[in-house]
Amino acid sequence: MSIIKKYVSRFFGPRVKQFEWSIWTSWFIELPVEQALKKICEVGFKYIELSAEHMNEILARNREIYLDSNSRDRALSIDEPCPLNKLSSLLESLGLKAIHVHGPFDLVDFTSKSIYERIKEAEKWIEYAHKLGLPTIVCHPFTLRELSPSKCKEMNLKFYGEVVKFCREYGVKIALENIDSKCKYGAKISNLIEIIEALSDEYLGICLDTSHANLSAYPNKVEEAVLEAGQYVIATHLSDNLGEKDDHLMLGRGKIDWSKVLEAFREIGYSKPLNLEIPGEIQNLSTEEKFSKLKNILIELNKFNAISE
Repeated sequence: MSIIKKYVSRFFGPRVKQFEWSIWTSWFIELPVEQALKKICEVGFKYIELSAEHMNEILARNREIYLDSNSRDRALSIDEPCPLNKLSSLLESLGLKAIHVHGPFDLVDFTSKSIYERIKEAEKWIEYAHKLGLPTIVCHPFTLRELSPSKCKEMNLKFYGEVVKFCREYGVKIALENIDSKCKYGAKISNLIEIIEALSDEYLGICLDTSHANLSAYPNKVEEAVLEAGQYVIATHLSDNLGEKDDHLMLGRGKIDWSKVLEAFREIGYSKPLNLEIPGEIQNLSTEEKFSKLKNILIELNKFNAISE
């Protein structure tokens, strides 16, 4: 590990001294996107990931048809229009910066819709990311237990080879997220890197999900996933777990060694805000309880800038 760290440090340059923090907007999933943004701003966060649920809502409120089936009912339940220029103005007035958006969860489900239809869905979401000034969209790699790794790789190259054309057109990058099952293609960072390098496109990178790494290819050694991903990391999903299921807990409430993980992010020179995706912390809480808890979490995050310095 020490040899890897020394190499990475030399290759990527100066270490990051202090991390900034981001929160995914579905912390307030019960609220329309405008209200969720206002609550997050009131808590004190300056950076967000626009969640798949809120992006789906935005598309639905603009009468688009390419909706994520996972939150379709929620999206269609909000009738009020959502002009994109007003949403952009709201972000600016609140002083919030959206560092990335989560793409549709059903994007690589080729059983319910054809690859062609999924490509059109991806194009629409990338177009909206561009219109909202979002630099990166997080997407899952295609995987199917019944298929070999080589076949899964082939399907990913076929699909993302087409989708990345829209990325170049709109200036939006795709961050492929490492997934959480030991049996699935895409759990290993090397799977994602081989897709990126095979397509050889600057508009592809990696979203490093710490909980997924801890549950799959990197149990109790998540820092190795960070170092392996290195220069390809362009987005993050940070959460903790107990090593058995995807608990999505706040940092420090599971078994991940955060001193090592944050040191690894420093070693690779990752300078963007680290984004929290922690739905395990909001179960059965009211909006008011969530607000208070998120304020405490923001205070708690300060200690994580010190533990690996």
